[in-house]
Amino acid sequence: MDPEPKYVGPPASSFTILVVDDEDLFRDLVARELTQIGYRVVTASEGQEALVKAETPDLWGPRGIPDLIVADIMMPVMDGFELCRRVKQDPRLKPVPFLFLSVKRETLDRARAFLAGCQRYLVKPFNRAVLLKAVNERLLEARQTSELMADVKESFAGSLADYSALALVDMFLLGGWTGTITVQARDQEARVEFASGEITTVQWGRKKDEEALADLLVQLEGTFLVSRSPAPHRTPPLED
Repeated sequence: MDPEPKYVGPPASSFTILVVDDEDLFRDLVARELTQIGYRVVTASEGQEALVKAETPDLWGPRGIPDLIVADIMMPVMDGFELCRRVKQDPRLKPVPFLFLSVKRETLDRARAFLAGCQRYLVKPFNRAVLLKAVNERLLEARQTSELMADVKESFAGSLADYSALALVDMFLLGGWTGTITVQARDQEARVEFASGEITTVQWGRKKDEEALADLLVQLEGTFLVSRSPAPHRTPPLED
């Protein structure tokens, strides 16, 4: 039996999280666990309701947007993929990080989540410690990414041992950047193109889109080159 993951405490007590799931019992359970450790939680039963609430600034404190959206994928009216796409199409909501909760566990599903704009994916069922660790790390990653983006040059290169492909894609998604990530690995070149924080093209050899991205995200060795436009969207700072 795998050991229970180490609990990572919340980076700040003022964060507000939108929890979206059509299963009342599960949604209430997730909301209760997050509330008990100090987060403020708003809930919705499907994507359309969640989108309306995400677009209501008065629900979210000083920033006027959720600090994180935790959403199921398979829901009526509007599923999690469509919710994520709609949020990322809104310039004001684009910086909001996503965490998907789903019974879908295939690598291609994870890649599809990234193409929609979701940066982390948690497979049901999971225990309390797994949930809290994923939520807290997602918030910490978003804050660190926001800080890193302030210092990133228009073009830079490096090793996947220092910056993972996941982290590089994350910067473009959260930053609303336009540009390209080129990766050299396994004697092949992978290319991911972005327009205003949306993935427009993924190519790796003969593989494209979800299949190519799924392969790229698990690469641990190789080199990369990042090129982006000179005026990226600036993510509002996270409140402590």
